[in-house]
This record gives sequence, structure tokens and C-alpha cells, in this order.
Amino acid sequence: MKKAFLGTFTGIAILTVSLVTLVLVDHFKSPKEIFNKNIQSIVEVISTTNEFESFGTAVVINNQGELITNYHVVSYTQNNEKYIHEVILIRLSTQETYIEVEVTKFDKYNDLAIIKIIDSEQYSEFESIELGNSDDLSIGDICYAIGNAGNLSISMSQGIIGSPSIKLVVDGEEKTYIQSDISITSGSSGGALVDEWGRLIGITTLRLKDNTGAVIYGYGYSIPINQMKQFLES
Repeated sequence: MKKAFLGTFTGIAILTVSLVTLVLVDHFKSPKEIFNKNIQSIVEVISTTNEFESFGTAVVINNQGELITNYHVVSYTQNNEKYIHEVILIRLSTQETYIEVEVTKFDKYNDLAIIKIIDSEQYSEFESIELGNSDDLSIGDICYAIGNAGNLSISMSQGIIGSPSIKLVVDGEEKTYIQSDISITSGSSGGALVDEWGRLIGITTLRLKDNTGAVIYGYGYSIPINQMKQFLES
């Protein structure tokens, strides 16, 4: 009887370990899996008006052709006034040609804008990104920034969360951002900050400058996804 009991117990122990292993494998995604998961959800953006031109990134947020980006990606300043660009184009890294979008909603204060694909027949070429919860973030969590860094097409960088909720004074107003150790470069604005599961947790937005005006590298700041959700629901 003892031998039979031990044999059964051993079988249960092996089964338990196997189940735990399966859960852990499903729990985390590799960087390559995260990038491939989101490659149809993140686009390059070109915004133009006469001599004004800007580059950035946008993220697909639903199946109705809507994307989120920064307001400063789709706007320009002239005579100290902000204006929406006349022409805004997007494309996936897998596409050769750009398609036109229009701004349907924006928030200057929080630097957010919704852009929408004009031709509804093109909606199916894009995939909505999975949304995360920025309130669940902790210092040291692994994160990834995916965007049009340097206007050189969509690429990805890996880092960690330095602060899930840091206060910065921007344009004279105190605002809350996610700080990571991923440097934000020209073209990255409006891009996706995602967690270890590839879920959107923030919109990459800004970098800081020192007292001389020089860019401080090694840090990047993103608008928390929960703040974006409030913008969408308002």
C-alpha cells in the first residue's frame, strides 16, 4: 500500500509542476511576441500644412478606424497660436503608401488627439491594441516603447518603469506621467508604451531638457492609459 500511495503522490507532484510551468509560459511574452502582436496597431504619422511638417506615431484603439496620438503631432504653432494640420497621413510599417486621416477630437491641455481613417474600407487593415491599466504599474516593471523613432519606421525599445506616477510641470501646469528609462526621440510622440503582455499602458509624449536647453537622455515620459481612457469617455 505504501508503494502505491507514493507512486500516486509522485504523479500528482509532477502534474502540479507542469501546470505551474504552463501558467508561467502563458503569463509572459517575449519582446519579439510583443512586437509582432502590435505591429498592425501602431502607425507612422506625417502631418503637413504649407511649410510646416511634423512626424510622429499613433495607436489604433478600436475597429472603427480611430487612433490615439499626441495633439502636438497633428498640430503646429504660428504666431503663438495652435492649429490643426491640413493634411495628416498614416501608414503601417507593412504598407508602402500612406492613407489620409482626420482629427475628430483633441485636448490641448492633456496633449491628446483622436484621428480617424477617412476611408472605412481600409479599417480591416488595422488591428485594435489591447488596453492595459496604468494603475497596476510598479517601479521596476518591464516596459516597451513602440513607435516611429527618428521617423525611421516602427521600432521597439525595452526599459523599466522608473515611476508609474510622476508629477511634472509642463507649460506652467502640473501633470502626471509614467517615467521610464526609454529615451523618447523625434517621431516617438504618440507611440505606445506597453507592458510585459503587450498591453497599452501609456502614450509616449515628451522628454526633458536641462537649464541650458540640452535634452536629458535616458528618460522618457508617457501619458498614463487611464488618463487617455478618461479623454475617450469625456
